Amino acid sequence: MSSFINCHTHIFTFSHVPKRFLPFGLVKFFAKNRRSEKLARLLNRLWPLSDQDVLDRFASFVSQGFEKTQENILESLTRFYPAGTKFVVLPMDMEDMGAGKPATPYLEQMKKLLELKKNPQYNEILEPFVFANPCRTGITEHVKEYIEDHGFSGIKIYPPLGYYPFDSRLDGVYEFAQEKQVPVMTHCSHPVVFYKGKIKRDMLTHPLTGEKLKKKKNRKFADNWTHPDNYKEVLRKFPELKICFGHFGGSSEWINYYEHTTEAQFKESWFYKIKGLIKEHPNVYADVSYSLSEIDLYPMLKLLMMESAVREKILFGSDFYMAKIEGKEFKFSIDLRTALGEVNFKKIAVENPLKFLQMS
Repeated sequence: MSSFINCHTHIFTFSHVPKRFLPFGLVKFFAKNRRSEKLARLLNRLWPLSDQDVLDRFASFVSQGFEKTQENILESLTRFYPAGTKFVVLPMDMEDMGAGKPATPYLEQMKKLLELKKNPQYNEILEPFVFANPCRTGITEHVKEYIEDHGFSGIKIYPPLGYYPFDSRLDGVYEFAQEKQVPVMTHCSHPVVFYKGKIKRDMLTHPLTGEKLKKKKNRKFADNWTHPDNYKEVLRKFPELKICFGHFGGSSEWINYYEHTTEAQFKESWFYKIKGLIKEHPNVYADVSYSLSEIDLYPMLKLLMMESAVREKILFGSDFYMAKIEGKEFKFSIDLRTALGEVNFKKIAVENPLKFLQMS
């Protein structure tokens, strides 16, 4: 099989994470203590947050995130895959999530990522995206610079940080992406990284539907920004936009889909909604990063691959190194490849990514 493409990876470091990403100064503590993964898992048991715990997943990248550079982490990632494998690298701009500022500013993160892209050692395997944060002044120009001048491969957005995907400040980004057919990757599962600021009164009304929203803890409230129904408006305005729903709703929403007890539960599953958008729009994709961290869901993916309209739109991704994958990165890719078989795996890891990234 041709070298495949991992469409969802991260190589940002602890220095790119805001100080209040975790409470009690834990970001700083973890950054200084390389062997703190066991402590993170212990704290997770003592301080349960949800079925996809922040600490549990944060611990999953302690063993990588303490590294001093993005290159260190990229080197760790490439060791898990055959020579020639390509990696979509997704940066994160967390400066406006209400958690303080990171030690290393986002623009410095991008500068170092650009240096890696220019490095002959990585140029042929690195497919970096640029982050589109609507809070950042001149975001459309920033995106265009990295795509047109620096050869970056796509655009990343992350609504759980505190904005809706139909935010008008992103219109210029979407217009450019649609015209040039630049791929957009968006996070669409219950978030681990989310807005940490105060939930203000004006946030309690959905700006599109007028629905009154319940005030909840930030992590749960962030679902309002993340919900797949928000993209109906984006795709109404930009029907040819090439966009991938990262995580395909998340494993909990896959489970809600096949364990539903009522028709309403079935139709409210984010998995069901994203699948509907894939069928309705020609350039909507979804990747299986993190969602397939549970082996029990592999049969559901195999069944999904039998649907012709969806089969062409599924992408392989691992969410390295933020995913709590059962086993190592190498084991995950091998298990998935074995479960799907060579034909199906080639479809999601070679053919579909080539089309999504405009390489074919």
